[in-house]
Amino acid sequence: MSETRCMAGRLQELALLYLIAASREGLPVGDGRLEAVIDQLQARCPTIPPDQLRALVLEAFDVLLAAEDPEALLQATLEAVEPHLSQAQRQAVLHDLLRIVEADGIVMESERQLLEMVARRWGLEPPYERVRVLDPGQEGIPEVLIHLALLYLVLAHGVDHELTRQERQIIVRKLRAWCPDLTDQQLAAVLQEAIDRYAEGLTEAELRASAEAIKMALTPEQRLTAFHDLVQIANADGTFLDTEEDLLNELVDLWELGPHVEATELSSA
Repeated sequence: MSETRCMAGRLQELALLYLIAASREGLPVGDGRLEAVIDQLQARCPTIPPDQLRALVLEAFDVLLAAEDPEALLQATLEAVEPHLSQAQRQAVLHDLLRIVEADGIVMESERQLLEMVARRWGLEPPYERVRVLDPGQEGIPEVLIHLALLYLVLAHGVDHELTRQERQIIVRKLRAWCPDLTDQQLAAVLQEAIDRYAEGLTEAELRASAEAIKMALTPEQRLTAFHDLVQIANADGTFLDTEEDLLNELVDLWELGPHVEATELSSA
């Protein structure tokens, strides 16, 4: 059986494996990731009617929700599916898993570890190469810019767990406004460095340290500009969540912006 032919015989196990990857961070599976799961399964078995496939995915999702030990479920699912996959099919499934965890814009560290574990288990190379493209001390790139990018990411991805193309474009525009002399390559490197730090797992202490570093590096007027950047990024998806408002209110206090930020600015954002 080639990797492009129907894997209907193992579709239930594949659906479960893909959902495990989609929920690796222990978060609700967002619409983007759920659609990625369905899309990849449909590609593996294009003869299955879409409604039937969606129902199968929902059944697998019920199994995932009922599992008391997610790690045991992962191992059992791999043991069930892998004897029926050729090496080429295993490679295709591994790339499916990558597309699923990439669906919300950022691959978190626990998701990278899952991909690496499956790759080792199947005797394959990981489906990506981890390269640090930026030396944080690189001449011409202020460290505060990375801290700003990190906060932008927290608002864009950390609340609703999805980094949209629009949010990414806004972040790049905001970074460019801070350092207009940087090249496109340097700005991309700054954003990737922030994504790498965020994906490794950002603690509350590390987030606060970034916010404090910004406070120390910027004037009050610049901090107000950064705050307005964050409000715009929070609104980029058309929805302003309570958790986003809570984080912004914390920054109002930390950055001492109270006299400059109207109470209605957030509630009506």
